[in-house]
Amino acid sequence: MAPPPRQPPELPIEIVGEIILRVPPDEPADLLCASLVCKRWCRLLSDPVFRRRYCRYHRTPLLLGFVHNMLHSNPRFVSTVASPCSPPAMGSRDWWALDCRHGRVLIRSFAPSVFSVWDPLTRELQRVPRGPYPHDYYTGAVLCDAAGCDHL
Repeated sequence: MAPPPRQPPELPIEIVGEIILRVPPDEPADLLCASLVCKRWCRLLSDPVFRRRYCRYHRTPLLLGFVHNMLHSNPRFVSTVASPCSPPAMGSRDWWALDCRHGRVLIRSFAPSVFSVWDPLTRELQRVPRGPYPHDYYTGAVLCDAAGCDHL
C-alpha cells in the first residue's frame, strides 16, 4: 500500500505578507480573493498595520471610480477598474453627490431631503441627520475622526 501523499509545508505568514504586499493595487478583487484563501491570510489582509504598509509600498491610493453628477438625471458611478461598484439604492429618484473622500461619498437626496454616506466597496448606506437649518441649498464634506488614521 502506498503512503498517503504529503502536503507541502505552509509558507510562514511573513513570507505570505511579503508576496501579497507586491500584488498591484490596480484590481482590488485580487486582494479580496487572497483574503478568501484561508483564515490566516484574511487576518493578515485585514490587519491595519498591513494595510498601512501596503498603502506606503504602493504610494498612491487606488481610484475605484468617480461619481458623475448629471443634470436632469441621477448621478452615476463610473468605474475605473474591472470590478464595478454599483450606485446605491437611495429610495429616491433625485439625489446628488456632494463630496467624496476617504473612500466614502456624501449624498443628498431631495424627496425626501436626506443626507447619506455611501461606501462603494461595502455598499453600505448610512443616513446622516439633517442640520437644523431650513435652507434649500447645502454643501458638505466627508470627514474621518478615526484615531491614528493617516488617510492613505
